[in-house]
Amino acid sequence: MSAVQPVIGYLEDDPVIRENYIDLLESDGYSVVSFDNRKDASDSFLDGDIDLALLDVELGNDSFGGMELCKELRKAHPDIPIIFLTSHSHIDMQSRGWRLGADDYVTKDTALELVLLRIRALLKRYSVLRNEFEHAANDCKQSGLSIDDKCYKAYWNSEQLDLSLTQFWLLTALAKSEGKAVNHDQLQAAANIYVEPNTIVAHIKSIREEFKKITPSFSSIKTERGRGYRWVD
Repeated sequence: MSAVQPVIGYLEDDPVIRENYIDLLESDGYSVVSFDNRKDASDSFLDGDIDLALLDVELGNDSFGGMELCKELRKAHPDIPIIFLTSHSHIDMQSRGWRLGADDYVTKDTALELVLLRIRALLKRYSVLRNEFEHAANDCKQSGLSIDDKCYKAYWNSEQLDLSLTQFWLLTALAKSEGKAVNHDQLQAAANIYVEPNTIVAHIKSIREEFKKITPSFSSIKTERGRGYRWVD
């Protein structure tokens, strides 16, 4: 993360909304690089020179441009936090955002101060947890699963899993639970997030889907009704 001014990459096609949020972010001490289309944003953000990505979903005729950029960015940089800031509030759209690896999903009718609070919290969480994992620096292996705490990467049968950093931390918590059930509160604490239970459910679903891309019969993450989730070999 930038030492003095965190850099926020902002993708929004509406010029009025874009300028309003740029003013808001800059007044809160952030440096902002902004774009109105996916191609230009992708060329910039994928260089990894931003500390957080703030993405709209729909970009004119590019109906899911923000979603596509989220997918690209998450694959290239699992350690960059991503927030959707959009007018799309439908639960299916939110679920899709979580599955693509977003860390937060905020609608444009959210109070501006709350948007800033969520940005601050997410940047702080990533910074704190990066430091914790750097100091831990131990490799976790469970049968076909290997977790690299130094590079924030997880592998299944030697193939890398495409996970967001939040999903990486959730998987790590499960893998290190020694077969015990881990409840929603414990998973939130492990990833230092505070979200609705459905958000944890969406993340776990996405994690399972990544495993199933490699092993369609994957079943090592068990749902324990009323108790959370458990990793089994």
